[in-house]
Amino acid sequence: MTELMLDKKPYLAALDSDGSVFPNMPLKYEAMRDSLIENFGWQQIAPTVEEVVRFFNLQSRWRGSHRLLALLQIVDALRAHPDVQRERVTIPRLEALRQYVAEGRPLSHAGLEVALAERNDPELRRVLEWSKDLSERLARLPPVRPVPEVLTALSRLATEAVWVVVSQAPEEQLRREWSSAGLAGFVDRIQGAEFGPKDGQIRHAIAEWGITPDKTLVIGDSVGDLEAARVVGAAFYPILPDREAESWRLLLTEVWPAFREGRYRGAMEEEMAQQLLAALPETPPWAEQSAGNPSSR
Repeated sequence: MTELMLDKKPYLAALDSDGSVFPNMPLKYEAMRDSLIENFGWQQIAPTVEEVVRFFNLQSRWRGSHRLLALLQIVDALRAHPDVQRERVTIPRLEALRQYVAEGRPLSHAGLEVALAERNDPELRRVLEWSKDLSERLARLPPVRPVPEVLTALSRLATEAVWVVVSQAPEEQLRREWSSAGLAGFVDRIQGAEFGPKDGQIRHAIAEWGITPDKTLVIGDSVGDLEAARVVGAAFYPILPDREAESWRLLLTEVWPAFREGRYRGAMEEEMAQQLLAALPETPPWAEQSAGNPSSR
């Protein structure tokens, strides 16, 4: 028992994968864009779909959302988009998916299949077929090398922290990507969407390793990561979009030492969070343009 306590790592690092470790978000955005256009028959409004998906997947505060939640954001935005209204294209509301999400059901193919067995809703089946198609497209993507500084950080901090991957991507996909990059052996656990929302994933890791929230640092590139950290009472550090290498270097040289010494929580953490919020706006550009041009309404 004493030996185990001596070997126990004092900190927990809950690490997002897409966009934080792997700069693969643009490729995954393209796969989602093309899958949506083809599965929902949106060829007539393809440029608008591209604009909307790029905003929600890459540029907004919803970056990093689970694909089913992102789909609801996208269809709502498309229905309200002036170009879609001008083209008179009907966008489905996906009420069955909204109800499914509101019931707190698993955001997975298996969960959707159970719901379809209970009630054969054609709209929900369409969502499942689209999601399966997206998974197949993602599986065919070429491997993306991780941000080089990630390996340095994982190597240097391996003895100080338990490293757990927390992600809304499917676990099978995560294991494939981490193994292909030679990184799987540098983390203690890989958790995907099957483990539930990120705050639940972080709580699970905290409980499993017996490390308190004040000794936990959540590292990610989205507002969802920030919110999950705040829910569980952990600290948060952002990997800023398009500044990934710089963010990882800063983590090693300044942020981790400050976190370890109890100096990170407070002003430093808040400043870093504000940098992420500033980089990911809430209002889409087409809404701003419409508001600034009354004649376009």
